[in-house]
Amino acid sequence: MVNTHTDTRIWKAMIIAGAATSIAGALISAALILEYFGVSIGATDALCTTRGGVNACRTVAKSAFAAIRGVPHVGDVPIALFGFALYGYLAFLFVSAFRRNTAGGLLPLRLSAALSSAACIVSIVLFLVSTFFIGAFCPLCTASYAAAALILLSSVIALRYARRTDPGARAAGMRRSLASFGRARLLLHSLVIILLIMLGTGIGLLARERLVESMSGFGGDERVSRLIARYEAVLDSRIELGGVPYDGSPGAPVRIVVYSDFNCSSCTRMNKSLKNLLKERPGELVVYYKNFPLGEQCRDPMDHRREASSCLAARAGVCAARQGKYGAMSAALYLDGEAGVEHDIGSLRSQAARLDLDTAIFESCMSSSESLERVREDRFEGERLMVDGTPTLFVNNRMLDTVDLDARTLRALIEYIRSKTKGGSP
Repeated sequence: MVNTHTDTRIWKAMIIAGAATSIAGALISAALILEYFGVSIGATDALCTTRGGVNACRTVAKSAFAAIRGVPHVGDVPIALFGFALYGYLAFLFVSAFRRNTAGGLLPLRLSAALSSAACIVSIVLFLVSTFFIGAFCPLCTASYAAAALILLSSVIALRYARRTDPGARAAGMRRSLASFGRARLLLHSLVIILLIMLGTGIGLLARERLVESMSGFGGDERVSRLIARYEAVLDSRIELGGVPYDGSPGAPVRIVVYSDFNCSSCTRMNKSLKNLLKERPGELVVYYKNFPLGEQCRDPMDHRREASSCLAARAGVCAARQGKYGAMSAALYLDGEAGVEHDIGSLRSQAARLDLDTAIFESCMSSSESLERVREDRFEGERLMVDGTPTLFVNNRMLDTVDLDARTLRALIEYIRSKTKGGSP
């Protein structure tokens, strides 16, 4: 015996659950549209940022698979826009089913079941692409996939109870559904879809305008504007920071990783600029120091020629860091470079003694393979990250273009990032 009242309540609950999940899916898609255009809100940024500081959602949202590129008269169309339109339309279908009651709501529910089934298949494909081709786990994307599955479940359950409530609804709906939809409701549904696409496009345009406006406020001149624009266009990189020497506050909102060579005059100037920035912005900035000695003797483990000066200096920095004296040793090495002193084992021993390092421990470290391997790890990581010269800076995991990079433009970029962080859009 069918309990019509109970079945109707379950049907309504599934309709409401489906509508709520569809709205949530649309909001998630809107957040992914914002990520594609380089804008984050505080909640999504916290959700998407990994322990290494990489925004995985933005990595996926800006990947080669995340948009249809170069559409005539439109430009790039993010895939998330289609998700926004789909979930918005599904919400419309659930509302239509609720308003038309159980028997009359079969067509919208059939459509929602069909569309959410297709969305589940697409979700599986996108998950595989994200895992095996992009190599990033996007929590927002996963939430979107889960929404598609929940919508399908809500649609199927609601259909079942609608048919139980009115046994004649199934036959009647099957005969009239497609014909009536084609004659009477195609225009309305088409308008809804068009409006949703326009709304999603508007979200993207507003995000892009906000980004441009934010950038222009810190431009000052073309060099700064170009540096900021390139910074926003670059994807996050994964950088290992365990055991890496640093200056500043580890939890600071602006994190700089610098790959340098102690024999590089540009590195000497950049090191001075970074020290000044650390003094100017206490608590706002942290700088991590990585080695990228130029030349092959420190890079190739099969090369047994006498180590180059850059490689020896990098190893001395590693050994000094183990005694808590990296800052003092790096400053001394840069001063030697400015004075034209060639870094060799003799000069490095002298510096270690002058800086009151335990010389026995320092000598043991310099002769061990561990210090050499640590320098090589930095070098290999730099090569993986496409570092091809020094100094190379990564700010909040994004590589900076060196064309317009100097102390003034770097200062402007840091101010720009800080303004976004304060505004909830790091």
